[in-house]
Parts: sequence; structure tokens; C-alpha cells
Amino acid sequence: HIKWKYKSVPPRQACVLLPLCHVAGRASVLFTVRSSQLRNHAGEVSFPGGKRDPTDPSLAHAALRETEEEIGVTAVRLLGKLTPLPDKSLTTEVHPFVGWDVPGDLDVRSLILNHSEVEYAFTMALEELLDPAARSYERFREMTHVLAPYWRGPMEERIWG
Repeated sequence: HIKWKYKSVPPRQACVLLPLCHVAGRASVLFTVRSSQLRNHAGEVSFPGGKRDPTDPSLAHAALRETEEEIGVTAVRLLGKLTPLPDKSLTTEVHPFVGWDVPGDLDVRSLILNHSEVEYAFTMALEELLDPAARSYERFREMTHVLAPYWRGPMEERIWG
């Protein structure tokens, strides 16, 4: 377990949902691309999520609320929580949750996107994301000794991971 040194103590709390779904009968991951109008992380590939509000009873609730606000998905079954990670600025602790979307095949065109936060959404099959040949590596934040994996989305989006 890595101990992160945050610039603000305690760090702000945020949550994301890694939404799993079926597309054309294949297990897939749903991604969003952040609106180009946003101040932070504009145009970046992301998962639905955001800061925890004081009215959120839990981190999981915050992830589900943000998912509904950003892409209109409400029928999510939470499968679990992954290890929290810092954001790029080391001021926010991001809590990732994994959830399964509505039963049946997902058509991303049917999502109700909040365009002030989300430019568009796309999916990639788990089979493709797990294929070593589909993965590339690049130095992470100019650190010569750390290589971070990334994938290319259907429109050449860079998916860090």
C-alpha cells in the first residue's frame, strides 16, 4: 500500500465510478470525455465522478449521484471499491468504485449527458483493454523511472491507466 503525501491535510474527497456494461454482448467499460469548457481536466478521458458533497451520506452515494448527474445512469449495482488514489495536484483523494450498469446491451447514444460536464461517452470491450498488444507505455509525469500504461479509444482518445 503506497502512502501518498497530500499537499492539503486532510485532502478533499472525491469519487468516481468505473462503470462496467454490456455492448453487443461483450463485457465493456464506459468512459466519458470531460467537457472542453471545464477549467480542470478539460477534454480528458475519465469516469463519471466528482467531489463529495456535505449532503452525501457516503462516498459510494457520491459516486452514484455524480454518475446520475453526468450521464443519467441510475440503475447501477455497486460491485466494490478500489484503493483510493491522489489526483494530479495531490490535493484530493479519489475513491474509485466499480459498478455494473443496467441489464442488457448499453447504447451510449441513449445516455443523457450533462454537456456542461461531459463532451461525449464511449465504451471499450474488456477483452481489448486486457490485451497486452493494445497497451502502450509512456513516462509518467516526466519521471524517467515510471512508465504508465495507456490505451487508445475508438477516436484515438488517450486512456491512462
